[in-house]
Amino acid sequence: MSRKLEAEINDDSGVLSYSGARVVLAHDGYMADLQKRLESIDAALAHRIMYENGEQTAARAVSETERLLLPLVKAINKRKVVEKMLLLALDRGYGLFRLGTFDYTTGKGMIMVGNSPVARNYGATDEAVCFTIAGIIAGAAHIVWSRPFKCIETKCAAHLGGEYCEFKLFPCTPAERESFLKKME
Repeated sequence: MSRKLEAEINDDSGVLSYSGARVVLAHDGYMADLQKRLESIDAALAHRIMYENGEQTAARAVSETERLLLPLVKAINKRKVVEKMLLLALDRGYGLFRLGTFDYTTGKGMIMVGNSPVARNYGATDEAVCFTIAGIIAGAAHIVWSRPFKCIETKCAAHLGGEYCEFKLFPCTPAERESFLKKME
C-alpha cells in the first residue's frame, strides 16, 4: 500500500511546508552522513547528539493544534496517540515503525523499524547506529506519557543485517535518563 503525501512550496518566501510544518528536503543518507562526520570528531559525543536531536525532532513533529488536544486524547486512548505517532514517523520518512510487545499503560515495549534511513545508508558496522531513530522513539514516548524515557537499539540492520532494527523502550526518571545519555559519551 502507498499513499500520496503533499507538500506546499511558497514561491514568494521559499518555504516548503508539510502538514503545516516547515520542512527541508534532504537526501536519504543525510542522517548517516552527518553521524559519520560527527563520529570522526568524537564518536561517543556524536551518539548523544544524534539521540537528543531525535528527541527534539519528535517534539517538533507534533503540530500546535495536536499539542493542544494531546492531553485530552492521551487521557482517553493512548493506543490511538501511539498509532498517530507511528504514522507521523512513517510520513516523515524515518522508516516503517511497528510495535512488538508493548504496554500502553507504561510505554515500555519493543519497537521494530523497517527501512531505517540511518541503517540503510550507514553501511556495515560493528555496532548499532540508529541513535536518531532511538531518540525519536524516546521523544515521542515522552510526549505521550509525560515522563522521560530511554530507548536502546538492540538489533540494527546496519550491524547485524536483516530487514529491520529493534528498539527497547523504558520509562525512567530524569536522573536515569541523564545517566543513560552520559554513558553514550
